[in-house]
Amino acid sequence: MASSANVRKEISRLCNVNSGITDEEFSGLLAYIVVNPNKVADIEECLKYGNDRVRLKYLRALLSYSMFSKQSAAGQGDFPNLDSLKSIIKEVVKNEVKDIKNDVREIKNEVRDIKNELSGLGFKIEQDFNKLIRAMDSIDLFTRFFEKMTRGYSLEQDLRLLVNNPKYSDIEILCEDEKKLHGCRAILAARSEVFDRLFYNGMKESYENKIFFPKINSAGMEIILEYIYTGSVKEESLTKDNIVEAFYAAVYFQLSDLQDFIFKTVKNTNFAKNYSPELLSKISEKMPLTEDNVLLNLLVEALY
Repeated sequence: MASSANVRKEISRLCNVNSGITDEEFSGLLAYIVVNPNKVADIEECLKYGNDRVRLKYLRALLSYSMFSKQSAAGQGDFPNLDSLKSIIKEVVKNEVKDIKNDVREIKNEVRDIKNELSGLGFKIEQDFNKLIRAMDSIDLFTRFFEKMTRGYSLEQDLRLLVNNPKYSDIEILCEDEKKLHGCRAILAARSEVFDRLFYNGMKESYENKIFFPKINSAGMEIILEYIYTGSVKEESLTKDNIVEAFYAAVYFQLSDLQDFIFKTVKNTNFAKNYSPELLSKISEKMPLTEDNVLLNLLVEALY
């Protein structure tokens, strides 16, 4: 069982290690534990991993919760209840998770580069490398904790955690470029008639745990999964390298709203103006050149 006394002791120690955390903020952290005793186990678990720098980063993020919780417990300020607190901290936590994930990616890349360089010189660094990997695993645990803390605040955000997640999937999707993605039959079938016919037709696709799409690239399929699960696609997800693949896949799976979104993205950005020849070349290889192909017509018009 988690000990709130141990948690308070560790927080007190960290707050005295050049943390820059004020006495008032320290008081807020302790208030958070009092107001949220059910979170003590999660907090204690996270404080076991990483060095002091990692733990302090966690505490600073937790301050966003604790200060609001302190006001809420006292009935002060603009945050008198948990519902208003959830909406306020949602963006704070989401940005913190994003920053940490970026840090993890950068560290992993740097570690791999160092290992490759030193391996060429004949140094044995396997032990140190494994230590770094364990440290990065603790950061991964930290990000998963924040994701758990934010669950229930946004349906779209919760569903986004399921996209291409093997843990919550029961079908492997094999693409043209031999990349393997993951999906949930029920969600895919509920959102697309094409998937529904494939998975519930009594044929082999109904009981096999793999399905192959020989004409759909993984870049396009990733956009399909994002849209099917969340009902939207982030504009930055579409690039000149995947937008034709995504449009072709949207047509294949009869997702008209996604087709419209891709069309408007091409029309309202610089895709058509800057990349028309390149995109036209991809369309000619991927899709029939018919008069009713709205994306084809848009790109042709952009040439004149």
